[in-house]
Amino acid sequence: MGGSEESFARALGTCESLLRAENEAIGRADAEAIEAILSQKDEAFAALRKAGENLGYPPTDEPAFTARIESIFSKQQTNLELMQEMLSKQRSEGEGIHEGKARLRMLKGVYRPSGSGGDR
Repeated sequence: MGGSEESFARALGTCESLLRAENEAIGRADAEAIEAILSQKDEAFAALRKAGENLGYPPTDEPAFTARIESIFSKQQTNLELMQEMLSKQRSEGEGIHEGKARLRMLKGVYRPSGSGGDR
């Protein structure tokens, strides 16, 4: 394997590692870790594109690269779906909290003594 191929393989490895870390961070709902990983992924995928351009041939011409590239696409899709599920769940929980607070305000109004001498 030549230098450009080794560089591409390292870039693939970096992307694979970041996708695994992202998956774990999504599982923990760790927003700070996800944000940090997303910025690292941007840089890693830019490096991967550059390394792919330096190969001198399409990376998909190499079966070992093809399998890893397909795996990266699959992991990226999985992480996207997990992220959407997490955000949807958090949105639902937020709506539930909002509805609960509205109910509490309503109940407070019902049980609050009226200004007409507290006949409740």
